[in-house]
Amino acid sequence: MSVMEISVIGYRNHSKRIINILKKNKKVNRIICYCYKKKICNKLNLNNTSRKIIYSNNFNNIKKTKYAFISSPSKTHILYIKKLVKFCKFIYCEKPGATSISNLKFLENLSQSDKKKIFFGFNLLHSNIFKLYKSFLKEKKNGKPIYINVNISYGIVFLNKFKNSWRFINSSPLERITGHMGVHYINMFVHLFGSIKKIKILEKGVSNKRIIDTSNINILFKNNIYVNIFLSYATPFSENISFYFSNSILHSEKNYTYLFHPRDTFDKFGRFIQGKKKKVILHKGGWVKNSLKNSINFFINSIIKNKTSNLTDFKKALITSKLIIDNT
Repeated sequence: MSVMEISVIGYRNHSKRIINILKKNKKVNRIICYCYKKKICNKLNLNNTSRKIIYSNNFNNIKKTKYAFISSPSKTHILYIKKLVKFCKFIYCEKPGATSISNLKFLENLSQSDKKKIFFGFNLLHSNIFKLYKSFLKEKKNGKPIYINVNISYGIVFLNKFKNSWRFINSSPLERITGHMGVHYINMFVHLFGSIKKIKILEKGVSNKRIIDTSNINILFKNNIYVNIFLSYATPFSENISFYFSNSILHSEKNYTYLFHPRDTFDKFGRFIQGKKKKVILHKGGWVKNSLKNSINFFINSIIKNKTSNLTDFKKALITSKLIIDNT
């Protein structure tokens, strides 16, 4: 297969980012973007300058394509999966696939052949830090993994353009900060460490008690590795992950990941000091920046190779959503 026609459910925000990535992909020759409002659709077509892109409010045009991206609001994901799973060969559904227990049960009850059609957009699994963590877990010199601390925050709650945002008032935890941001990190660590023994999720409003703008997720895995994930829309910018091994520390910031090694590093008085600092990897602009592109390219290459989704990945996607629903 040299080129293909792909549909995208959605046309703005995250959908627009996906469309722009697909537009640059030489293996994609046509993108049909679904917008159910005819007036908006007509306006988008009028202003469209790309020969690759067509906007349509006729869902039958979407069903005719074999490959689809679902990047509409989270609560509608299951609706479009139901509509497309019998027509499409491959579906890329943005996380989360489901926002309720009933929706999760629907996905669990799909046939194996239908499950294999669906790729969930946990793009951190295609980031350079995920690859880095996997490789460092195999290196004996680092010792045993013990604790991971994640801090992700952006003070958007104080910006006027986000004043009435769905991010702060949604009734579903998978559409609030815990699910919108935290789901990526929970899923990544489930892939790295396996089953969870205990999880505790605390949500609160810092800027306003009537909304939720901050979340803390504390996890104990069955192999006794601890993870703490702090997320906030109400604190200054912070984007860092510290990965503590028994003999090393990996510290990821926006542009770089550093290694501090070994543990037994001392000053002239024999007191412990920080291990020698070494720059390990560059991820200019943040580790998330290229992960979406990598995730989309993985999906496109899977189509070309006719390689279906991994059922283990499908199962872990549902486990991640269920953990959040059951613990908030």
